Amino acid sequence: MQDLPDTVSTLEALARFLDEDLVPALAGKARLAYRCKVAASLARTVAREVRLAGASDEAEYARLQAALGRTDPAPANEEAMRVELSRLESELVEQLRHGSLSTEKLRFIRGHLIETLRDHLAAIQPGFDLRPDPESPP
Repeated sequence: MQDLPDTVSTLEALARFLDEDLVPALAGKARLAYRCKVAASLARTVAREVRLAGASDEAEYARLQAALGRTDPAPANEEAMRVELSRLESELVEQLRHGSLSTEKLRFIRGHLIETLRDHLAAIQPGFDLRPDPESPP
């Protein structure tokens, strides 16, 4: 029995097909060629999101658990993880609204937010650099 290609491989193959086969065949049809390039870019973005999602969700879950002083086991599947991340984010927002967090906890949360943003940007804009001075080491 032959295994089907995984989602990432399929999306990457779609992007290559659009860029390498379809766009050149659309010479003289600039609008349609541009739309194919956009579709290829979207396919690559979704492929990166799929590839990176599990690790970034797990890291975000661990940071939220630490920020909230929790030690709950990680959810068993992707859907449960998304639900739990949303719940933990809401809980953290409530703590921030009440303003009762220590300076140390606020620093930790700031670091968490920066890491979460880095993880999201790695999928949608891989070249984006969050360092204030791009010449400084990471």
